[in-house]
Order: sequence, then structure tokens, then C-alpha cells
Amino acid sequence: MSQAAAAPDPATTYGAHANPDLLSRIPLDARAVLDVGCGAGALGGAFRRRNPAARLIGIEPDPALAAHARGHYAEVHGTDIETVPPPVAEGSLDAIVFGDVLEHLRDPWAVLARDIRLLSDRGVLLVCIPNLEHWSFAHRLLCGDWRYERMGLFDRTHLRWFTRATMHDALRAAGYVPLEVAPRIFGRDKAEAFAKAMAPGFAALGIDMAEWSRRALPLQYVWRAARVRPDPLLLVGRTLPGEAEAARARILDPLAALATRPGIGTVAGPQAAPPAGAGDTPRLVILQRRGLDGAEALSELRALRRSGAVIVQESDIDPARLPPDAFRRVHAVQVATAAQAAAVRALNPEVAVFAYAQLEGPDGPLLADQLGARLAWYRGLWDRRAELDAALLARAPDLA
Repeated sequence: MSQAAAAPDPATTYGAHANPDLLSRIPLDARAVLDVGCGAGALGGAFRRRNPAARLIGIEPDPALAAHARGHYAEVHGTDIETVPPPVAEGSLDAIVFGDVLEHLRDPWAVLARDIRLLSDRGVLLVCIPNLEHWSFAHRLLCGDWRYERMGLFDRTHLRWFTRATMHDALRAAGYVPLEVAPRIFGRDKAEAFAKAMAPGFAALGIDMAEWSRRALPLQYVWRAARVRPDPLLLVGRTLPGEAEAARARILDPLAALATRPGIGTVAGPQAAPPAGAGDTPRLVILQRRGLDGAEALSELRALRRSGAVIVQESDIDPARLPPDAFRRVHAVQVATAAQAAAVRALNPEVAVFAYAQLEGPDGPLLADQLGARLAWYRGLWDRRAELDAALLARAPDLA
């Protein structure tokens, strides 16, 4: 009887560690995901725990790595991504992932342009790419110590190099709509020490140190792009201080799940507010278990309403434990059980039920199942905001 392959070493095996910045951007309710260069398959394993129903397809030409990955993916193909197109139908993928792959290809621009047709209308392209402008390149060149290495930024198999600007250009040229770029910064102290030592030279060359640091600190960038620009929606969750577990299950993890969908922005915390520059982006503010019956609450609600936000009360407790204004003075209410919803409807007819769910652990799949319904309800509230606002003022005329 053959023995099981030994677990891959995350320190030395490609794909033995799930990149959290990629994982957090794969749409949680994705139906089909293509992971190009999946390595040992840790990213697929981590995503499958969140969404067991997804069809996960890997491309991995290394036979040993592909053997590990097959424990996590429905299919793993040992093909060359540049010469053999992925064996999937056009428009069938909700995500394509290139995690530290494009830099290894002879013509990454051609692969990006070819495979855009595989994405669904709601699909996303996720790319993790090393940054040519990383400060360590300059440091090694100045010290006369630039050498290829077995792994990492100076991997001997890197054929192409990108900056933030040239990756943006590559995505646009291939037909994608760039939506987000997230810098991955490690060893900030060393970078800042190098910048400080180089300050006189920067000044002599007329280089703005702050701008250089913005470009030189990231070791990698994670890009999120789409074939079709998604409709934007901003969700602001104001959590209840001192209720960490409830905040996680009712606000933090559901918003993190929604943020995996392209176009959805989220902010959460006890004093969360729309970020500067949000402009007129459609927005909902979700308040966790707020009483809303005092003068301070009235002032806060008036300001939120006048800002154009749709206000949602989040309550997972017996409605009798909160004052009636907690439900009257908002546009809509979300609760945890059907019994709670029945009690609330006497005070506010706009009620949705979402069961407890957390991203990690056995509840992960439940969040994936809820995602479409949550998003549809939130978008529906925004689309009906004029109607909901008139009903709110009829219930609570003091909010005018």
C-alpha cells in the first residue's frame, strides 16, 4: 500500500501557505474558481473550508506539487498555461487567481488577454505580483550584492518584472477594469532605515521621499480587476463595544464576506463612518443593538439620514429588550430568528432574517449561502430608499 505524501513545508514549498490577501478577495459565493499555479494547493484548501460547494480548478505543472493540490481541488491540470488554454467554458468562472505566477511567464500580457473571456459578468481577476520598485533592489545593487535566489523576490525563475504602474497598464491593455490594488509590506523598519540613509541622495536628485516610500515599501501588490465594472455599494457597520463575539458573528464576518464581492466596500468598528472621498457612493449604515431613544441618538440619526445613508438596525436579541425607537427610527431591521422578525414587524415592516455565521469554522459555508440574499436585500433597500425614507418619517417625524 502506498504511503501518503508528507505535508509540504510552508517555508520551502510553493503554494503550501494560503495568501490571506488573495483569500479575502475570492468571492465567498463563487461557483467556479481557477487557480493558476496553485502549487501545493493551500489557497484552494482554505477557500474550500469557506465554500465547499465551489468548483475549484488548479493549474500546476510540477507533478509533486500537483499531487498535494489534488486533495483540495476538483481538478488539477499539469499543463503549461501559456500554450494550453484552461479547460473551462467561456463566462463560467467567478474568479481567476494568478498568485505569484505572471512574473514566471514568457508573455503574461497574452495570457491575461486570452483568459478574460473565461470570467462571468460578476467574475474577478486576482493577481499577486512582486514589486520591481521594492527598496531591496536598490539596496542590493548599491551594495554590489544582487544575486538570484531559489525563492522570493529574487527567484531565479522570474522572467518579467512589474511596477504598480506597469501592472495597471497591463490589466487595462488586456481589457480588465482595475478595481483595487493592495500593497503587501514586510520589514517596514528596514525600509525606513534605508530611506533615511539615502535621504541626502534623494534630496540631491530631487526625489520626494514620501512618494518614493509609497512605491518602494511594498514587496508585492495584490490586484483585483473585473471584466465588467461592478455597481458600487458601501456598508458601514457600527459594532457594539464589549460584545466581541456578537460583533464578529453579526457585523464583522458578514461584512468581510460581502467585501469578497467586487464593488463592495466595508468599514466596521464602534465609531465606523464612511471614509473620506466616499462621495455619493450608495451606502448603508448598520447599527448593532442601538437603543436610539435619547437626544444624542436622535442627533446621530438625523445626521445619518441627511447624509443620504440607509439606516439598518442589527439586533440578535429579544426585541423587547430594546426600546421601540430602536426599530421605528431606522429604515430597516435585520435579526437572527423568525420569531424576532415577527415581533419587530409590528414596529417596522422592513425586516430580514440572517442566522449567526462566522467566516472560519463550521459556519463558513452558511455565510457563503447567505451572501447573495444579504447583498440583494441591501441593494434593494438602497434602490427603494425614497420609499423607505417616507415611511421612516411617518413612523418617526422627529427625524426630519
